[in-house]
Amino acid sequence: MTVAPPDEGDPDWVRGEPQFTVNGTELLARGEVPLNVVNDLLARLAPGGFLLLVTHFEPLPMIESIGKQNRRIHHKPDGQHPGQHLTYIG
Repeated sequence: MTVAPPDEGDPDWVRGEPQFTVNGTELLARGEVPLNVVNDLLARLAPGGFLLLVTHFEPLPMIESIGKQNRRIHHKPDGQHPGQHLTYIG
């Protein structure tokens, strides 16, 4: 899966490689719940690391749920891949 690199306007904490990349669209197609996978991976996230969630939609319920965990979240449409959304979680 290819994703666009961070833009100048993105926060500094999303620079570099994500510790984990999750394709939420594929998980949903297999009948899995992306939030469960993301939460499991967040528990293993190294200090200062981040996870990248890739979807074909803006995952608002997940963003709201993770926001309640006091996590850093940055969401944007992927400028290089129309219809793809990038959600960075740290």
